[in-house]
Amino acid sequence: GLFIIGPGLIFAYAFGEYVTNKMPILRYWRAESTVEGKRLRILFTILLLTSLACLLNPYGYKGALFPLILFTRIGNSTNLYVETVIEFRRTFGIYPVPFSIYFYKILLVGSLFSFVLNVKRTDFSRFLVYIAFLYLSVLARRNIALFAFVATPAMVCNFSSFLDSQKGANVVKSKLIKNAQTIFILFLVLIMVWLTIEVGSGKFYKRTRKPKEFGFGISGMFYPAGACDFVLKNSISGNIFNDMAI
Repeated sequence: GLFIIGPGLIFAYAFGEYVTNKMPILRYWRAESTVEGKRLRILFTILLLTSLACLLNPYGYKGALFPLILFTRIGNSTNLYVETVIEFRRTFGIYPVPFSIYFYKILLVGSLFSFVLNVKRTDFSRFLVYIAFLYLSVLARRNIALFAFVATPAMVCNFSSFLDSQKGANVVKSKLIKNAQTIFILFLVLIMVWLTIEVGSGKFYKRTRKPKEFGFGISGMFYPAGACDFVLKNSISGNIFNDMAI
């Protein structure tokens, strides 16, 4: 059902640019409208053609609407099946929080702060896409990676736009911003070095209590590589129990 991301992104940018052109306050927030007039009509035409292309599947309109049906199931706390699959669970649910969620929270706070910092120069289309993927990431843990692909470039663009607006600031303010940039870069480098050492040495998996190892091949503690051979060798019949973790 992830094919809907393509038409969804086009719709967000087309709708965002349309609203930006119609609402003076949004035009004031942005230095210039990147898409308007003929280019905006072309964007809506691409949206229409992309939406029609979604119908070209073996199931017709039912296949095109499947992502909407799937959307109502993921993150539904009343659905017992969803609750048994870790990737379908809500990000901020009652279940144990994996280590990766902490990095998600850092990205969430940083990206939100970047929009607040750059509020007068906010790209409305980019903001719509960000909010959509933010909602998806809160809805289910499997969507956190998708949110990272959207939030990271949005955050970089916001900070870059803010820094460009401060080029004409006084000497003291410019120096403080430059020092903050240096400290932030050093912090990111230290984090990346630390994570590389943690993963390479295997400490990361021990710390997060995951039965995995760093390296090549199959981890015998995590994947039952010989299970199928055992079943065939001993002629075991009957249905196989699936605990939804396979």
